[in-house]
This record gives sequence, C-alpha cells and structure tokens, in this order.
Amino acid sequence: MAIAQLASRVIHAPRVTRVGIEGFCSFGSPGESIPLGPLTFIVGANASGKSNLVAALQFLSKAASSDVEVAMRQGGRDLWNRTGGGASQTLKFELDLDIPGDEWRRMASWRLPPLLRPRGFECSLRLDGGPAGRPKINLEQLTGAIEVGEPDDFAYSMKRDISSLVVNDPVAPRPESASRRKDLSPDESLWDRYNFPLDPDEPRLGIAMAFFSLPCYVVQTALSRWQFLNIDPRAARQPCALEADSSLGPNGERLAAVLHRLQDQDQLEPVVESLRGVVPGFDRVDPIEQAVDGSQSFRIHEEHLGAALDLASASDGTIRLMVLAVVACDDANPAPMVVIEEAENGLHPHLAEHVVSILRYASQRRQVLVTTHNPAFLDYLDPGEVLLCDKIDGLTHVQRAADVAEIQRLGENFSLGDLWLQGVLGGTP
Repeated sequence: MAIAQLASRVIHAPRVTRVGIEGFCSFGSPGESIPLGPLTFIVGANASGKSNLVAALQFLSKAASSDVEVAMRQGGRDLWNRTGGGASQTLKFELDLDIPGDEWRRMASWRLPPLLRPRGFECSLRLDGGPAGRPKINLEQLTGAIEVGEPDDFAYSMKRDISSLVVNDPVAPRPESASRRKDLSPDESLWDRYNFPLDPDEPRLGIAMAFFSLPCYVVQTALSRWQFLNIDPRAARQPCALEADSSLGPNGERLAAVLHRLQDQDQLEPVVESLRGVVPGFDRVDPIEQAVDGSQSFRIHEEHLGAALDLASASDGTIRLMVLAVVACDDANPAPMVVIEEAENGLHPHLAEHVVSILRYASQRRQVLVTTHNPAFLDYLDPGEVLLCDKIDGLTHVQRAADVAEIQRLGENFSLGDLWLQGVLGGTP
C-alpha cells in the first residue's frame, strides 16, 4: 500500500495541543506558546492579533500542502515582524501533537512499531530583506521529535539552505541519490546523515517535501487539510457542481453540493434538526438539481408557506447556521482542524448557547478554533476553552482565560462574558 494511502487512513488523528509562533506578523521574539484544546474560542480587541494567529495556521497549512515560498506569496502581505529591527529575521513555528490511542493502534496493526508516533515539530525560516523590502528565504529548517517509548526519542530534522538539503531521519529508507556524510559526531550514531546537493535555482522543497517517514507524512497530510472558514452567505447560496469529494469552500461555497451528499448518505436530518426551533418557522431544506445546467442548489421550506422560500429571501443568519451545522455533522469531512472566523456575524446574540453547542459537537470529530467579538459565547465556555489576545507594545500576547489570576475568585459572582467586558480578563480595547 502506498504511503499516501496509509497516511490518509489516520488523517483525523493528529490534534494540535500547542502552537508556538515567533516573528510572524504581530508575534514578536521570544514567541508565544499557545495551548489549544478540542474547542477553542479566541477573543480580543480589533487589531490585537486574532487574525494573525489564524494567518499563522494558514501559512503552515499552505506550506505543508505546497511550499514555503508559495505560502509566502499567497500570504499577500509582509508576514515577518520587523519590530526588533535589523534586516535579518527568523520565523519560527512549533507544533505539539496528540494522536488518539485508538487511531494509532490501527497504524500499529499495519506491522509498524507500536510506539512510533510523531510528537512535535518545529519549523524555522531565516529571512533577509529582498527586493522592495519583501522577505527573502535564506534558510529553512524543520525538526521533529518522534516518540518511540520512554525515555528515548528519535529526532527527525531537515535543513535546507541555498546550496544543500541535509536530512536526518531515523525510520525512512535511504534514498539512493543521497550521499553519506563522514563528519558524524558520536551523538549522531543512532542514524546516518544524508546530504542532497541542490542547484540554487531549483524550486525550494519547503515543508511539504521534507516529510520522508510515515509518521511525518501523517502530520504533513493533516496540516495540509486544515479547513479555514470565513462564512459569506452570498457565496454559500450559489449553485455548484456535484463532485465526488465535495466539501465546503473557505467562504461556505459548495454548500449545496455538501447538502446533496449528506442527503445521499442519510446524514441530512441532524443538520435540519439543528435549525428547527431556533430559526423561526424553519421546517426543512431540500437539495435540488437545477434543470438548466444540472448544478446543485437547495430550497428552504418554512411552516405555513405553500411554496419553498426563495434563497435570496433566506436570512444570512439561517445560511450561516446551516454552514455551521454542516461542519458539525459532516462525517466525511477530512479536516482534522476547522478554523472559523467571527462565527457570530449575522446571528442573534440569544443564539450564542446554540452555536456553542453546535461547535462543541463538531469538536468531537475534529479540532475547532473560533475567533469572536461576542461576549455571549464566553458564558457557555469553560475558561480553559478561551484564549485572550492582547497587543502590548505593538506585539501580540496570548493567554488562556483559565490562567488569569482573578478568574477563580470573581467567577463565582460574574459570568465569563461579563468579566471580559469589564476588562478583568484582558483582551479588550
């Protein structure tokens, strides 16, 4: 079986328990160490760094699915932080990972070492000023710890500069094109070191080509399939073609195709039930095929109406809730992490509890991160599920609400949302 097929069978496994960000956008040096749980809401004032945290995760995902330089170009902005001065900067990302035991036991059943599992990865880039002040990548380095049981870990690493790629991998077969390095130290006796000479004009290998062993490939595949949603009801309403692997687009596109697929898989009813009772008059949604071109669309039916509601007349809030319900109920969604920006847009504040319950249900299947300005959400969250973003001296700082000293004392008399609005927790203008 090909390595990609093996990895795809555990694509839901890796969850990020901590992300470290240094030198990226508003994150300075030393970097921020940010804990993440199954469900995490990120709150803070405008320009405090919530979107930059999301951008950092998007950068990692794009780099894993393509290449570091591609991720740089697609960022569309200066991604490095220059507050420290100097022309040379370092971008650094760290990921600590957790893989559920039942998922990893499936891998062990494929006759792989049962204790072999990725534990954490660090990616660092050294950037120097390029043309027009844009960053120029002069060094890429990826290191990873692979857990093989206590007390020893194998260390995986990739370092790529202008002229060469040096790979240390304790588990992968040795490529015939690699040459054995003669300068191994005694500390490197667990594995061989291999050096790949490179033409400076060759495309960068980046993160995606750096994963040579199966545990590393699992992580790379997971990062590349993270899903980012900034729901636009106008995009979600649009008809679309039905594809075999239809999934939501970044603005909710292809909602009709996903609804059609869920209907075929007998999974549409939970989506419908999540809207009944909270959307006045809502009865059901029917996926349909357009007679003109065969594209997929859907109709919304309300009680006491003799005909289906025209989609243009459906409220933005209804469409948003439908997208969130699909995120929660779509078992075929391969994304191990879903990041949703400002989920409250267009929704009544009294729906906060319902929205949190939908996303908490979704977090049983995949990790869910949400940015928000809505204090009502916090009243239905545990302090450990809330991250507070503040900007201090121009740099973003992040902490869990559970780590705020006053939270235990004041939490007896005030809700978490009230404490945030009062400025007790931070994360406010």
